Amino acid sequence: MLCGKPLALNLEDCIEIIKTTKKSGRKFMIGQVCRVTEGAGKWKKDSRRKQFIGGGCHIVDLLRWIAGNPVKVFAYSNHKYLMDWDVDDATIAIYRFANEKMGRVFCSIGCTDPIR
Repeated sequence: MLCGKPLALNLEDCIEIIKTTKKSGRKFMIGQVCRVTEGAGKWKKDSRRKQFIGGGCHIVDLLRWIAGNPVKVFAYSNHKYLMDWDVDDATIAIYRFANEKMGRVFCSIGCTDPIR
């Protein structure tokens, strides 16, 4: 079973999930997409996928939950580091909300792995 994050909302439920998994003898994991740099099947490198949608969407959702829907948005992105990937590797978006509230979301997949 593959479970999205978070596993549960409290420690007791996490413990119960672990116990049940052990009893079942099945495999279980939490989906942590960042552990495979290119994604299984290299889906992160697919030009149809915009990195901001794939990673920044969670932060944008949180920002909208806190501040409401934005009234104005602008963003910049670039493709500077992961040249063999057909996607932008960094995006910064600025959000303006009602009552002069503002928010910023920075999303980057453009990092290098010093081990490689």
